[in-house]
Amino acid sequence: MSENVNMSNRGLDHVKNIISIVSGKGGVGKSSITTNLAVSLAQRGLKVGIADVDINGPSVAAMMSIPSDQAAAGVEVEDGLLLSPFTSPHSGVAVASMGSFVQPGTPLMWRGPMLGSATKQLLTQVAWDDLDYLLLDSPPGTSDIMMVVNDSAQLNGGIVVTTPQRVAWDDASRSIEMLRQLKVPVLGVVDNMASFECPKCGHNEDIFGDSSLIEQAASEEDFDILAKIPLIRQIRDAGDAGKPVVLSDKRMQELFGELAERVIERTNLGLLGVLRD
Repeated sequence: MSENVNMSNRGLDHVKNIISIVSGKGGVGKSSITTNLAVSLAQRGLKVGIADVDINGPSVAAMMSIPSDQAAAGVEVEDGLLLSPFTSPHSGVAVASMGSFVQPGTPLMWRGPMLGSATKQLLTQVAWDDLDYLLLDSPPGTSDIMMVVNDSAQLNGGIVVTTPQRVAWDDASRSIEMLRQLKVPVLGVVDNMASFECPKCGHNEDIFGDSSLIEQAASEEDFDILAKIPLIRQIRDAGDAGKPVVLSDKRMQELFGELAERVIERTNLGLLGVLRD
């Protein structure tokens, strides 16, 4: 687990597992993976939240049907006030995102210290009540925000999202090394948009290249490929509608369900066997 954690952070007191979802670059579908994984975990009877710590590109709220420009309610605690997360109406997943507090299209042109402060607040000053999993939709790359996250929360693991494209994988490999340097266990890699499936004929085409680079690296560097997710229109349509695809598509339920089970196996809940019936 990560070190140098401030254990007085009241908002995280009742969170069992904190998983950071990272990517080397933007545009690889990290938020889609985060939201669908969260709902898949919730479908297994687990209490789940998402902290959208991608402050400059907060998309989780829209993808989980959380309206923008909301006023957050407060929860009184012994030594202060915590913010209440919003609840996704379709899945019950708790969500905290800057996308809930600003109008669509409003840029957040903040310097590093302010970004760091907002990131810490989304983690530690939100009333994350009795969660089995808190997923962090992290900003792409290896910026100092990841060090803020690591200092603010005791991370149980990280998941790296990439596409098979060489330039995407080159950056994803840096994210793996970042997690290792931060002493965060690498739970594995999600190979997203692994192949394109033609909706008319069913033909598969590796438009971003095959997955051989990722598979070779997994063998040489000792990490797991947790899932291979195809590039299909249903994922995009569902995300735009604010209803993650696992709520409506049986095949995607199975794929993301397998991902959820592998995450459970690799974290404390899997080791302790505390999966609710």
